[in-house]
Amino acid sequence: MNIILLIAVIFTLGLGCEGLVHHDHTMSNNSVKPSFNDKPCQKNNDNNAYNKFTKKHIFQYEFNTASTDEWSMYLKKLKLCNRPRQSFIRKKDEERVQNICNGSGWRVRGNLCVSDSPMMVYELNVKKNCQVKLLGNGSNYVTVACDKIENRCLPVHYEKTKYPLPNKKRQRCGSPA
Repeated sequence: MNIILLIAVIFTLGLGCEGLVHHDHTMSNNSVKPSFNDKPCQKNNDNNAYNKFTKKHIFQYEFNTASTDEWSMYLKKLKLCNRPRQSFIRKKDEERVQNICNGSGWRVRGNLCVSDSPMMVYELNVKKNCQVKLLGNGSNYVTVACDKIENRCLPVHYEKTKYPLPNKKRQRCGSPA
């Protein structure tokens, strides 16, 4: 019994937390952080994962993004005030975001893939009372986690791009391993 426990501890230490838990800067401190797949386009048991992703990161409707009041109304309407750091992508880029997982993105690590070209991304901080501070918007590469949802490889998690930019020596996401 002690040997099995020792092996499990050594294995866990060898992987580090990165191998077990996907870090999500957009989650509240009270939520459970989801585990993630070690490669893109592997099965995700949550058939609603893509819908959750789009609600959290793809505009559901157009509004004046220069207005912090309109941002607050948008977040309240979608019940997204509980996430202190948030990132959004324009609705018109939704297909481009999906395509990151289906041949146009480059694998970074695990199931994370980065876009091959920049997109407009809006970054904001949200206080407890849903007051918004727009940190900025700009054209950035987009990094998403790609999982298979009902036979389609789709983004299920957004991560701020902090990896090297796309590298053509890497594997394309959505292509066979």
